[in-house]
Amino acid sequence: MIKKKLLIVIPFFNEQDFLQKSIESVIKNSSSDFSDILLIDDASNDSSYDIALKFANKHDHIIIIRNKTNIGVTESIKNLVDLNKYTYIARHDADDLSLNKRFIKEIDYLERNTNCAVVGTGFYNFNFKTNNFVKVRVSISKFFNKFIFNYVNIINTGTSMWRSSALQSIGGFQKINNKVEGYATISRLLNNGYEAHNIQDICYAYITHSLKMHRSHSDNFKTRNDSMISSHKDRGGLLKIIIWSNLNFWERVFSKNLRNRLIGRRLTRLTYLEAKKIISI
Repeated sequence: MIKKKLLIVIPFFNEQDFLQKSIESVIKNSSSDFSDILLIDDASNDSSYDIALKFANKHDHIIIIRNKTNIGVTESIKNLVDLNKYTYIARHDADDLSLNKRFIKEIDYLERNTNCAVVGTGFYNFNFKTNNFVKVRVSISKFFNKFIFNYVNIINTGTSMWRSSALQSIGGFQKINNKVEGYATISRLLNNGYEAHNIQDICYAYITHSLKMHRSHSDNFKTRNDSMISSHKDRGGLLKIIIWSNLNFWERVFSKNLRNRLIGRRLTRLTYLEAKKIISI
């Protein structure tokens, strides 16, 4: 049996309204020649499992696993993903879309940048409830990325691809809680001498289906901020802990545009029709 380079992991819980299109986008942007797709049903109680099962029955390279109880994204991945079997692990959220040959581009980047443990991409951030549609590009400077990761996560976890050997060296994906599992893992990787990068290409559509633009907004970012503090305690650094302890204050003091410029994030506004055309691909 030929070892495949890539495992694409799609965890889901009650995503019946979005899952089919999400999986189709991953199939379209990958190939069974070099990748497998792992669908993890975290004990859904809607028709999500049935939707996923149809894909698994149709495609030999799609694997489906069903948790008996809801244990969360990080525990599901830690328990079910065999890091020895694949060179790279890619994340994809079950209500989002992968675009623009995402997986091939990320593999190519990791092959050319051997000390990079995780790479993300630019992405669209769409909210059809608030009619807020933006294209987000982030810094590609390796020095800048290393500095700014001390204070904020600039990789969208849904866009991320991880080097398995690097994950193995830190004991796999790290868990604080399911709000910032990606950042907790990146933090540990940086602390062990690895690098985390972004590429400029827009290869992902991050879609929010509520009145809040950011999914962590459900508790006014409290869980996210507390988790960031725990992550920085692991890495050390009083300034980082102070910043995250008072992040809501800093977010009120600095305008969103200024914050985005400070962390190297460039936003371009799109119209409703442009957004609809993109997600209809």
